[in-house]
Amino acid sequence: MTIEQEWFTTEEAAEYLRISPASLRNMTSNGLMPYYKIGKRNRYLKEELKKLLMTQKRGPKNESSEKIVSRWGNYF
Repeated sequence: MTIEQEWFTTEEAAEYLRISPASLRNMTSNGLMPYYKIGKRNRYLKEELKKLLMTQKRGPKNESSEKIVSRWGNYF
């Protein structure tokens, strides 16, 4: 972790994640969101939020695009 990393406030992190600040606070208090306590305030690292978003990706698992097209091609 370097000092040059981008830190977000609760409001900024919520906007980045496209959720309400109340939802972010709830996720944080339930241990679902990585955060740092700096003084009396919670801070969130942009890079950690980005990684969290990437783990939320939805879609086919272990199936190539070609297999999907061959299986579902008639429906498009």
